Amino acid sequence: MKAFYSPHIQEIPKGFESQFKPFGMGPDAAKNLARRLSLSKPSGPIIVLGSAGGLREKLKPGECFIINEIYFQNGFEKMSVPKSLEFLPQAKLVSVEQPVTRSEIKKSLGQSSGCDLVDCEMSFFWDEISDDLKSQIIFIRGVLDPASENLDFLNAYKIHWQGLIHPRNLFQFIRFVRNFFHYQSGIEKFFRQVAEQLQLRDDSEVTSEIEIF
Repeated sequence: MKAFYSPHIQEIPKGFESQFKPFGMGPDAAKNLARRLSLSKPSGPIIVLGSAGGLREKLKPGECFIINEIYFQNGFEKMSVPKSLEFLPQAKLVSVEQPVTRSEIKKSLGQSSGCDLVDCEMSFFWDEISDDLKSQIIFIRGVLDPASENLDFLNAYKIHWQGLIHPRNLFQFIRFVRNFFHYQSGIEKFFRQVAEQLQLRDDSEVTSEIEIF
């Protein structure tokens, strides 16, 4: 039995919408998903996929990675990457409690942690899920906002629409929308490679096989 999840429905790769379940954004949602999976004990691969902020100047929107290391305060914890996926790009990730909206903070976080990407879910999920499921987990992240761009139009996980009256925020939002299309294109291409290697079928061939919630 497979289990595919993404924080938000818009982050799911096209062609696989019926096979993914959105679980919500942020640490609490990630912990809750981990607890549910720890109880249900799915037997197949557990794929958690979504967007992330870039912490390196070289990373562009739409670039996607298998996460092979997660940063914690006491150092990195390595993740098991299936041999069939080792040819795909891999990256180190750090998780924080709120979206990082300032470019200078992203760059500083990248330098202090040694990570490539930042999100708000994965380390919290990893810390909460039962150890016997960890070998089944595959984390996939695609760059949405690069290290050089600010996200001043965000208020936590939501868009501050009234703030878009300020030209600076509006221009940032327009760039964000453009970047989102790059993310969608990149994650679809990347996940199709994953699906091919793991012999997963897309929505044209199957319907969702899992109902945990």
